[in-house]
Amino acid sequence: MRTLLAIVAVGAMATTVVGAEPQATAGVEFFESRIRPIFVEHCYSCHSGQAKRVEGGLRLDSTRAIRQGGESGPIVEPGQPQKSALIASVSYAPDTVNMPPKGKLSERLIADLRQWVALGAPLPAETVTTEVASSPRKVIVDDQARDDRWLVAVGGAFER
Repeated sequence: MRTLLAIVAVGAMATTVVGAEPQATAGVEFFESRIRPIFVEHCYSCHSGQAKRVEGGLRLDSTRAIRQGGESGPIVEPGQPQKSALIASVSYAPDTVNMPPKGKLSERLIADLRQWVALGAPLPAETVTTEVASSPRKVIVDDQARDDRWLVAVGGAFER
């Protein structure tokens, strides 16, 4: 029987990328350093597990959810920013839902999103997110992690 020993503090959050292919490392690093921060700051309030109500059925807080898209389908066409709903929305293109609704992103952030999609929209092979809720005993693990039976401990120690 496997056991999980997680030492966590209330309010702490740990994210670890598991299983990224070596040739995809640069693309994943670009996602983690430039794209995920955009999603966290400008999108998670409506498009993550943190949202009171996930808008449009679109979550941007896990690899599987980003690939799946929302109620309107996929948000990216890897390698084709001109065909990606994400790029159209953040560019405030005509006949699209403008995102984020509170105001257009800076041109630099939109350029980063375009570049990410042009690179093929690389994502970590797996994203394992552990959030600590109101109690140190209540740990929420990403569905993909649960499916793969990954055991997570803060600090990046994994057992399988």
